[in-house]
Amino acid sequence: MKVSALFLLLINFSVISKESINEIVCNAHTNVEAKKKCYSDFGINLPEEALEPKNMRVAAPIKDNKKVLSLKNTSQPQRYIGMTNDKAAMLFNTNPNSVNNIVFDNYEYHVLLESSNQIHVSFVQILFKTYKNCSTQKPVPARFLYEKLDINVDDLVLLKTRNHSFYFSSYLDQRNNVKTSAYCMSNDDYFVVTFQRNAS
Repeated sequence: MKVSALFLLLINFSVISKESINEIVCNAHTNVEAKKKCYSDFGINLPEEALEPKNMRVAAPIKDNKKVLSLKNTSQPQRYIGMTNDKAAMLFNTNPNSVNNIVFDNYEYHVLLESSNQIHVSFVQILFKTYKNCSTQKPVPARFLYEKLDINVDDLVLLKTRNHSFYFSSYLDQRNNVKTSAYCMSNDDYFVVTFQRNAS
């Protein structure tokens, strides 16, 4: 019985190509750079899906779960307008601060959810931490910023752009009746996108 099992194992092993074995070795790495180097050393093209979190076998390192914002929570942030603070806080696995606002950070975004009535989210601000050195004298790359938030600018109605003291663009999300703006806070600062209920 042991001999048969060993024979089957040898047969199975023999049909595995050298490249397949190398891929198995490389895919055992849980460090991105180590995995990239392994594929490179073996002369194998790195598949796009190889670096996806599910294929890295470990979650991204985090310092504080309550202050780390998952990418899915920055998708379509206009959906938080009108949501109760308690529900928004639950989605982000944290508690509102002393003035009932919700603040979150991860490596890419700083997010603020404000409440004017202490019950519902009325204002959302997304600060892009990885895109600094913006200029108040240059047009804001609104389409790019909104795409990062899974929003298609073509689905928005342009309200106005301004370039007097600084550049900004404002739009209306008719579907959600939300006004949104993209702008540069100050020279060499970060890009920002905000959302609030359309008053008109």
